[in-house]
Amino acid sequence: MKTLVKILVSALFLVSFQGVAQKIGHVDFDSIVRLLPNYDSVRTVSEKFGKSLDKEYQDMYAELDKKIKEYKDNEKIWTEFMLGMKKKDIEALQQNIQEFPQNAQNEMAKKNAELLGPLEKKAKLLIELVAKEGKYTYVMDSGAGILIISPPGDDLLPMVKAKIKK
Repeated sequence: MKTLVKILVSALFLVSFQGVAQKIGHVDFDSIVRLLPNYDSVRTVSEKFGKSLDKEYQDMYAELDKKIKEYKDNEKIWTEFMLGMKKKDIEALQQNIQEFPQNAQNEMAKKNAELLGPLEKKAKLLIELVAKEGKYTYVMDSGAGILIISPPGDDLLPMVKAKIKK
């Protein structure tokens, strides 16, 4: 459904400018971001952050196993009060484990936005520079799946790559 909406918006966009000389280019925005010098270090930091979240998740499961074992081992000697406290403790940890994947996904998204934000800003500036130099009125993101057909001559990727190397 989203793809259909994107195609319709693109078609309306292009039809609305018939008769007016417009120069339209396209570029895969994500490819530009991946070409920037700091991308590898940003990706490394992101991967480390993801691994730390995975480790935290595994540690939570290990702690749960330990608490369940402790509960079972001491079930016959603990008082009702102590059993109740330990059971609440286990249930709270189980709840945290259930909520963890969604929270971790949100944290990962925030971290990636924080890390990639400056690179995306730089990529946008480079694309704007190339578009201005090439007198392009509009530049579409070919990586977003909006373009169905696009002439290779209007692909700004090679020109932006050249700017990155400078």
